[in-house]
Amino acid sequence: MNGCSAPERIRELLGDAFELRFEPGTTTLRMPNGESVWDLFVNGYGPTKALAASIDPEQREQLKRDFIAFHEQYRSDLGIAMPRDYLVTIGYRREPASSTTAWAGHRLRIVGRPN
Repeated sequence: MNGCSAPERIRELLGDAFELRFEPGTTTLRMPNGESVWDLFVNGYGPTKALAASIDPEQREQLKRDFIAFHEQYRSDLGIAMPRDYLVTIGYRREPASSTTAWAGHRLRIVGRPN
């Protein structure tokens, strides 16, 4: 992201038009095992599903092995417990000096993973 943190980049893009507030958080992906995480993502998460569908069977098998191995690093006694950071961004539109109050109070909410 241009060497910037997520809040810096969001401020760069929207800071002139919005008063921005940020709240980081962490959720935990809990699944029985790495294979079940693969199944969840390859069948239900668009980018992973599209990637898996676009590569040849040998590459797909390697992707699957690597994906499972990555998630198995987060194994606990109860299965996979992978922390996933996110950033909630709330923006209130700044009232332009020349506008009427019709724009006051417009709100922007972005929830996503920081990079």
